[in-house]
Amino acid sequence: MSVLIISIPLVLIFSFAMYSQGYFEVFSPEPKISLTNVTIIPEDNTCNVDFTLENAGNADGFAVIELRFGTANNLIEQNRYLIKANTIKSNRISTSAVPPQYCDLQQTVLIIARIEKG
Repeated sequence: MSVLIISIPLVLIFSFAMYSQGYFEVFSPEPKISLTNVTIIPEDNTCNVDFTLENAGNADGFAVIELRFGTANNLIEQNRYLIKANTIKSNRISTSAVPPQYCDLQQTVLIIARIEKG
């Protein structure tokens, strides 16, 4: 009886450690989406942001991307992109809402706000 009482917490701790390291991903695969190759190109009164989304996971997923600018990180645009499992997708955001003086990598920020299962 005491062996059972001691072994149950040990199995739970071991299972949690294994799950946190991704060993049980076979049962519940997760998308692993990253944002790469961000370039910002000012053209006339438009700010073009080119970027790549890569899903290295074994599940489809959505990436919610936010475009922000200025010292206050003002939210300009928020888009949701579907990225299939094990794929790379190039995208572009074009907006006239970013003033030309902020259309550069130092003052315009593109981030993944959250990742959702597809």
